[in-house]
Amino acid sequence: MLISLVILLLYVCYALYRPNRAVLACFPISMLFTTLPLFSFGKTFVGLDFALYLIAIFIVVASSSGLSQKYCPFRKALLAFVGGFMVVFFLGAYRSSVYPLVVKIISYLFPLFLWKRLRTANDIKIILRLLVFVSVGIGLYTILECVVGSNFWMEWLQNQTAASIYVDHHDDIRFGFGRCNSFFHFPIPLGDYCALILIFFLFWQMNAKMKMIWRGGKFLMFCSLMFVSLLLSNSRAPIVALLLGVLHINIFKNRKTFWMLVICLCAVCLFGGSYILRSLESITGGWDENVGGSSMSMREVQLAYCLNEFYQNPLFGAGFNRLMELQEESNRELMGAESQAFFLLVEQGLCGIVVYLYGCVSMVRVFWKGNGRRYFKFALCLALAWVAADMISLTTGLTITFPIILLMIVYRSIQLKIL
Repeated sequence: MLISLVILLLYVCYALYRPNRAVLACFPISMLFTTLPLFSFGKTFVGLDFALYLIAIFIVVASSSGLSQKYCPFRKALLAFVGGFMVVFFLGAYRSSVYPLVVKIISYLFPLFLWKRLRTANDIKIILRLLVFVSVGIGLYTILECVVGSNFWMEWLQNQTAASIYVDHHDDIRFGFGRCNSFFHFPIPLGDYCALILIFFLFWQMNAKMKMIWRGGKFLMFCSLMFVSLLLSNSRAPIVALLLGVLHINIFKNRKTFWMLVICLCAVCLFGGSYILRSLESITGGWDENVGGSSMSMREVQLAYCLNEFYQNPLFGAGFNRLMELQEESNRELMGAESQAFFLLVEQGLCGIVVYLYGCVSMVRVFWKGNGRRYFKFALCLALAWVAADMISLTTGLTITFPIILLMIVYRSIQLKIL
């Protein structure tokens, strides 16, 4: 796509001018291009986010000081994922093309190289401000999409390529409203992104020794924008993730924190309380035509089908993209297979399940020792929020590297005595 090439060229030019900042910017700006293809060969589409990660890694490797920093404390989790992917690729029942493997390896190695560029308080400040800037852009575009009733940017991009980068859910009425995608493939990843960003910045605002991003009412405006965007995604999994993620908050830490959270809670109950309760009820209840999507009974049918596939290749799974092939064969039992658990069962088997569990435990365990221990509860809640979002529904365009990088920022900030 021409637009992808233009964006990539601009990033390369910026990398030549400010290489360190380009590496720091890679993670935030990639959130805008999670499904945007760069070019294709055959039926395979190379994503723009993959190209951005590749350039960022090259910048770090090419730097003489890039490999001299101390190792990343999250390396065990990330390298376990990489190793697991390689085992599944070579030992899985069905051999996919090599591209999905390369994409996964690059995506999961990128945080290791990003860590080498998070060296100073100013680096932390840069990446946080970029995250805020991108999040505000995502939030404002979500509201525009809701008001207009159309995602003209994603619709235009979809018309430029044969790749499936956008699924229109405006006619997917839930509780009387349509659903917004913003810059994401589905509404659900939009909600998941907003939920984790909310959890992260609530933690940051209450614990940072230096207010590096905003002051006063700007923070409340940002949180409101993220929460409204989450609601406009009209998705249930992000609500569960948010509720789990905010459990780390100690409302009695100080008077300011207490009253701020009381005000937020009152606003949530006033404007979104009924919606949240109906959403949670629809997850455990039966299918409701006013809700749509998959109910618990539908997920049970999907699980039964995936378990049957799992038993055929229990150790290393059927291989990457196998579940998508089964969906294309119109297996009604799958009905979208809306959970990462189903992909693990079918495509990666016990190997993938063990690696996923190890990765989740490992990224939290980093905070169990030393100065990071006082933030162990936050790390645990963020990990639980991600697992809930990942297991309840699909997080297309987002991977577990998203919460890992957020925790990486926190851990480096602890080392730099910002937290």
